[in-house]
Order: sequence, then C-alpha cells, then structure tokens
Amino acid sequence: MKILFISFRWNNDRLKDHSSDRMMSFGFSRAGWDIHYYDYRDNHDKLGQNKNNETLLKTIVKTNPDLIFCNKCERISPTVITEAKSKGVKCPVIFWNMDARKNLMTTVIEWSRVCDWCFDCKAGYRFDQYYNITKCPMSLLLPPYQDSFIRPKPFESRDINVSWLGQLYNPTLGFDNIRRDIIPAVRHLLDAYGACFDKSFIRGDDYYNIIGSSLMSISIPAIDLPYYFSNRQSHLMGSGTVVLSYDFKNCNEIFKDDHDIVLFKNSEELIYKINHFLNNKDSLKQIHLNTLDFAKTFLTVDAVYNEIIHTLKHGESSYPFGQTINPDKRKIDIYV
Repeated sequence: MKILFISFRWNNDRLKDHSSDRMMSFGFSRAGWDIHYYDYRDNHDKLGQNKNNETLLKTIVKTNPDLIFCNKCERISPTVITEAKSKGVKCPVIFWNMDARKNLMTTVIEWSRVCDWCFDCKAGYRFDQYYNITKCPMSLLLPPYQDSFIRPKPFESRDINVSWLGQLYNPTLGFDNIRRDIIPAVRHLLDAYGACFDKSFIRGDDYYNIIGSSLMSISIPAIDLPYYFSNRQSHLMGSGTVVLSYDFKNCNEIFKDDHDIVLFKNSEELIYKINHFLNNKDSLKQIHLNTLDFAKTFLTVDAVYNEIIHTLKHGESSYPFGQTINPDKRKIDIYV
C-alpha cells in the first residue's frame, strides 16, 4: 500500500519532527504503508506556483498511490487533484487540517471540495457550514505525538514545576483579551516558580527535554475555538506533563477538569490551581497518570492511524467524544 503525503517541512531537519503530518507518517509506516511525500512549500519556493502544480500532478500520476494525504496545501491548486483523477488516479484523497488560523478557511473549503474526507482538529467549528458548501464528510481528529521523540522523566524526578514554552507565544497570530490577561501572570510564574518561558520557538531535543522535565505546562490555544486541540498539547500529554489549559469551548466534551487536564478561565484561577497542585502532589500525580492513559489511548501515532482507517471504513468516528458530519453515510474502502 502506497500513501502520498502532500505536505511541508519534510526537508527541514529543524522543524520536521514537530509537524503533525510528519508524525502521522510514522503511524502509516508502522502499519506497513510505503511512504511517499511531496513538500509543496519547498517546491513552491524553488519552482514557483505554476511549475509546482505541474510537478505535483506528475508526481501523483507517477506514484499512483492507494491514498493521498493532504495537509493545508495553501500554495497549490486543488485542481491538481481533479486533473490527476482525470488521468486515471482512482485512490481516495483525504484532507488534514491541524491549523486554526482563519486565513486558511478558504483553503480548507477549496480542498474539501475535491477530497473524499476532511479531518480537522476543531470539529464542530464551522463544520456544518463547510459541509453545506463542499459536501465532503468531516471528522474530528486529535493530532498525534511520536513516542520515540518524547523524553519524559519519572514524576518524582521532574525539576520544573511549571513551563510555558515559546511555541505557545506566537505574536503573528494575535492575542485576544484573554491572552493579554494571562501573559503578566505567566511572567509572575517565572519569578515565583522558576517556570521556563521563552518567546522564541523551541524545537528538537530542548523542546522535548523541557516538557518531559515539567510537572505542569501552560497551554493557551492561539485562537479561542470550540474543540481546538493543538499538537503541542499532544506532546505535553504524551510526556505525562499535566496540561494547564485555558478552558476552550466544549473542552468538557473531551476532557474532565482536574482529572486528565487542568482548566482555568483567567490568570487568578491559573495561579490558584498551580499553588493548589504544588501543595497536593498526590493529586497532581494522579492527573499525571490519567494524562498518560489518555495520551496512550487517543494520541499516539498508532491510535490516530487506527482512528483514520476506522473513520474511512465505517463512515464515523470511533472516539467516545468523536464528531462526524456525514449525512450521506459515505464509507471509503481502504484495504489494510
């Protein structure tokens, strides 16, 4: 079985281990798939838009994959898929969107029109609107982590009480009032608890060492969306790090507060909960164990791979909190 990933960052050694689709390729590889990839951003920069589209079309036809896996694809035309199908390519095409930025809305809609299924990290958000336009089934899919990358220390050996890493502080996405309120609290935490705070992107071993050494780590979604769950949260939970998350919309449909995640609504509640759990380490350790259980059940690359295959074959999610918009009961045969 051959799968073609139309993706980005595959040729960037500094960033490739952090992209969700690169993580996902490990799941397909471990299940026996032959992995092929096309880095559309790299080729766009080298070839320009028109030549990039032409090269991708040739790659699809030559590879003749059993499944095409598209991620974002904001720099290439979805007509490439239509043209490939006109040239005899018959495999299913799935679109994967792990990015909540509003400037990708048009891309998601355009690509969903030519794809057979759309997976998204924020199911429920505009899904009805998307389906009415595209008629493409859509499902929630939590982003995976790759277990060979993480560096979790035993709970008792962790020497960072609270961390907030730079990749969760992205000024290019803008801040709402909630985030403006939280930032001074985080700076206070840096002084009070020795938290790790860095405005620059932290990658590679430094990134995994920090989260694997942290008892708790603050996670504030870049945009306040229903169900939004980022790949950084997957990394944290896979490391057994207790996630201190802003209480994003519909979060309680996936998580239970103070059980497998710790939620807060403002800076005062964030500080209160940090103090509470640092003074109640047994309770914190239980959440740590629950976090690991959740991650192993839903967030490993193998678990997410199985969810993709199940959803395509059965036309609905297997998640207990799963959401699928598929009124026509579409199912896709994947022979694995």
